[in-house]
Amino acid sequence: ATLFFRLGLEQRGAEIGLMRAVGFGPGRVRRLFLSEAAILSAGGAVLGAGGAAAWAGALMTALRTWWLGAVGTRALALHLAAAPLAIGAGTAVACALAGAAWTLRDLGRASPRELLAGSVRARRAGRGGGWWLAAVLSAAAVALTAASAAGWVALVPGFFGGAILVLGASLAATRTWLGRASGSYAGGNGVSGIVGLGLRGAGDRPGRSTLCIALIAFATFLVVAVGTFRRDADTDPGRESGSGGYALIAESLIPIRHDLATPHGRAEMGLEGSWPVRRVARFHVREGDDASCLNLYAPRNPRIVAPEARFLRDGGFRFRGTIAGTDAETSNPWLRLQGDDPAAPVPVIADAASMEYVLHRGLGDEIAIERPGATPIRMRLVAALDDSVFQSELIMGEQAFRRLFPGQEGYRMFLLDVATPDQPEVVGRLESTFADQGLDAMATRDRLAAFHRVENTYLSTFQALGGLGLVLGTVGLGTVLLRNALERRREIALLRALGYRPGHVSGMLLAENAALLVAGVGAGLVSALVAVGPAVLRRGGVLPWPAIAAVAGAVIVTGLVTSILAAGLVRRSPLLAALRSE
Repeated sequence: ATLFFRLGLEQRGAEIGLMRAVGFGPGRVRRLFLSEAAILSAGGAVLGAGGAAAWAGALMTALRTWWLGAVGTRALALHLAAAPLAIGAGTAVACALAGAAWTLRDLGRASPRELLAGSVRARRAGRGGGWWLAAVLSAAAVALTAASAAGWVALVPGFFGGAILVLGASLAATRTWLGRASGSYAGGNGVSGIVGLGLRGAGDRPGRSTLCIALIAFATFLVVAVGTFRRDADTDPGRESGSGGYALIAESLIPIRHDLATPHGRAEMGLEGSWPVRRVARFHVREGDDASCLNLYAPRNPRIVAPEARFLRDGGFRFRGTIAGTDAETSNPWLRLQGDDPAAPVPVIADAASMEYVLHRGLGDEIAIERPGATPIRMRLVAALDDSVFQSELIMGEQAFRRLFPGQEGYRMFLLDVATPDQPEVVGRLESTFADQGLDAMATRDRLAAFHRVENTYLSTFQALGGLGLVLGTVGLGTVLLRNALERRREIALLRALGYRPGHVSGMLLAENAALLVAGVGAGLVSALVAVGPAVLRRGGVLPWPAIAAVAGAVIVTGLVTSILAAGLVRRSPLLAALRSE
């Protein structure tokens, strides 16, 4: 809103100057244009509220259709409330009026004669204040991220706050550099001279150019930062992965008492012959509410599983955090589930995503489960798994499980370590052998993919909002580029009269606009990488470079196409009329 309001003021500079010349004071002119801005912003806010409702409705439709696999239900409906829409519209109007009031400050500093010339020039940056501001913001960003890395500040607020400070420092430095570049000497021959003129032109109106850069930077930051958190299927088959090195997971409706890890147990169940399974882990199951993102409702009675003792000793899986009492528990957090103290809260382990976003708990917090006719079960979260197949349940030690749930005998959940070529054979044999027990087996990779599908769906909704902002930013940038080219017709006509060819003029405009595009994408990308630093390091330093390159390329290509259109428009304008006013 501020960008287009300022462009409108600059277009109507002669009108404002005439009003001042015939006796309108600066205050009256400001009130007049603020009233105009209020009417326009109010109309825009009403249209925006309707657009927000339509956008929300489109997202709900997508969740009921295209993204149905993520939510698992069509029982989703859009609920509109007047209060949030009114607050959003009022906030938008207030921000628009604040931007208009800030822009109108320049009118009080310009004389009627200057305004009658047809433009309101931007104030120049100070000779060093911008660099100092950039340095202060950069130092604050380093301090905040360092405090977050040391554990003094939470990771997400710390690194995202540091990213915003880095973005602010980048914009402050760019604003100062543009202000100085406009007064510098552009020398050189050939391509370097043309590029130098273009870069010098980018600083002709540093405030406007910085606003363009900020639009692109903020949208790029949102799209890249959110996109980086998307999860793909875990391709690491190792024991320190989210699958713990197990390729298959199976669950039965009726408990299975025999041990499939021993030849005797397999023989008792009729699984004779070759058995290409290297490891088997068995779990007791106490049914309850799904504690994963697949459950749309808050779980009050979470599902609980309890592995046998050999699973705890074997270790494996990837942990994000733990409360360990000994060195052995630090190296193998599963050992925290050994033993049973009836007087203390029962130690349990949960997946970090379920713990934080579904259960709304942290390490060391307690969870209570109500039992009819008995005291509630108090459980304490002692470790957090990182993106594991156990997102639907809490994991308890076997001794505590048998004491608390004596009626849950036998094992109903199994993890199997099977080589990839043998997986279809094992799944078929298990499901046919245990058909009476209602056993169903699937790849752990598919189970993780189901969890990731939900997370990625919600991230897609945020990316859609970021993409909308990116489109608006690119449209605003295109408007500014066209406006700059039209304003500089006299300058370009003079260059043409002095011998510059049309290709030189086009190259100058392209260099100017490319500088703004690259600066905006670069500032947004750097700050986004700071924001997602912990997540990237936790995943081994892997970034979605193809997606990042696609976003940056789309922005730059769109801006360059707009620049070419602007250059063509200027080249077709009559030179003589422009030279007469120079």
